[in-house]
Amino acid sequence: MKCAELMAALNEYVDGTVDPAICEEFEKHMAGCNPCQVVVDNIRQTITLYKEGKPVTLPAPFRQKLHTALRQRWKETHHSNLEPHPGLNHLHSMSSKLFWLVLAVVLVAAFLLLKRLTQVSPTDAREWLDKGALVIDVRSEGEFAQRHLPGAINIPLDRLRDDIARYAPDKAQPLLLHCLSGGRSALGKKTLDKLGYQHVFNLGSYGRAEQIVGQKRR
Repeated sequence: MKCAELMAALNEYVDGTVDPAICEEFEKHMAGCNPCQVVVDNIRQTITLYKEGKPVTLPAPFRQKLHTALRQRWKETHHSNLEPHPGLNHLHSMSSKLFWLVLAVVLVAAFLLLKRLTQVSPTDAREWLDKGALVIDVRSEGEFAQRHLPGAINIPLDRLRDDIARYAPDKAQPLLLHCLSGGRSALGKKTLDKLGYQHVFNLGSYGRAEQIVGQKRR
C-alpha cells in the first residue's frame, strides 16, 4: 500500500468501515511509515478532543510563538507599541482547540488533495466510457436505492471481491468505480487490481461521477 492510497481512503479507515483485510494493510503500512502514522493519529486525536470537549494544553513553545506572532501582527496593523486587548492573554484557554482545529484542517486538505490525485481525469474517464467501461457503484444497497447513476451497477464494497466476476468475467473489461466520497471506490480499485483486473479507475465521489458520466451520456 502506498501513502496516496491510504490517504484516499482515510475517512473510511478512521470511521472503521473498511474491510478487515484492507484494514490490516493499513496497519502494516503505518508501522513502517511515520508520516502516515502521524496524520492518522492527529486526525483521531482531533476527533476525540472535539467529541469529549476536554481542554488540552498546547506545547509551551508553540503557545509562546503563537502569542508573539499575534502581538506582532496587532502592533504592525495598528502602528502602535501598545499591548493588544487583554483578551489576547486569554488565548491560551482556547488555543489548544484552535491548534488541533487548524492542524485538522491542514491534514484534511492534504488527504483530499491526495485523494483527487488518485482519481481518473474526466477526459480519460470519458474515453474509457467510449470503450465500453462499466460504471460500478460500490456504495451500500440502501444508498444506491436512494439515487444512482443511469446504467450503474451496484456492487457494495464488502461484496466486490466475490461478485465482480458476475458482471465482468473478462479481466480486460474497463471498470469505473465510484462511491459517495471517493474513499470506498479507492479501496475497491485496490481490491480489483489485486484480482488481476487490468483497467480499473476511481471516478471518485458521487457528484464527480454524476458530472462525468452524465455529461457523457447526454
